[in-house]
Amino acid sequence: RLAALRAGKMVVVPQAGMRSISILDPAAIDEEDYEEAVTEAGTKKFGKPIDFDDAEMRIDLFVVASSAVNPLLGCRLGPTGGFEELEYQLLRQLKVVSEDVAVVTTVHDVGVIAEIPSEKVACEDLPVDIVCTQSRTLRAEAPPEKPQGLVVSRLNPQQLGRSDIMTALRPRLEAELGCELPLPVVEEEAPKEEPKRSTRRGGSGRRKAAEHGEAKAAAEASAAARSGKGGHTAAKDAPGSASGDAPAPRRSPRLNPGLGQEFAGPGFPRRNPARAARAPRPFPA
Repeated sequence: RLAALRAGKMVVVPQAGMRSISILDPAAIDEEDYEEAVTEAGTKKFGKPIDFDDAEMRIDLFVVASSAVNPLLGCRLGPTGGFEELEYQLLRQLKVVSEDVAVVTTVHDVGVIAEIPSEKVACEDLPVDIVCTQSRTLRAEAPPEKPQGLVVSRLNPQQLGRSDIMTALRPRLEAELGCELPLPVVEEEAPKEEPKRSTRRGGSGRRKAAEHGEAKAAAEASAAARSGKGGHTAAKDAPGSASGDAPAPRRSPRLNPGLGQEFAGPGFPRRNPARAARAPRPFPA
């Protein structure tokens, strides 16, 4: 597509699922925007819908993708699920593509094989005339006949349901063909599921956060009690309060006779005078 735009050629590009077909006109696009224009988003931005009522609209070359090709017979296996075949049939039916338009495909060298016999290819499958690889160009010697229009009996209802352009052209096509097309099957899009959070990691994190909060609250309460702003203050103020609540019991000082210390309050050790006055015990001989 990019090479065609740079060569001044108009490019006809179908959207995914043949929802629409757009035309990229190099004369209407700035050269620095060519690389963006050949992308799917760029085609929607710079492309113009194709006008099937334009009698002068003609396509000179039809390019398709392939996963594997038999270059002798021109048989191919396509990766697009049959939408390129549907596009070719539609353009042939509307006289935009004629019988003498060459069908070209690109494929890797390893995709050039000889195990696709012509009798295995259905009548609606699109054969190719020219095969281009990264190292050579091959021409099919005896390609089978291409579809001359829509093959109604082989139309896929799922494809018709996805293609907006087939829905829009349905009355016109049925009038030209003289028969009704298969009813389209519209596939409902599955609802997008929200990403599930890991209950193991998230739950553990929440539990750790809760435990950390509890530990922090306990540490703050302990620090407040040590500084006299916690339970001790409440115990002192309680007797004179209007509520008349009983004061909280005060903890008795803790003695450690072995170290000669007395704890007057949490975290405030002091020497026990009685213990400090004793003579040191002599070591046994």
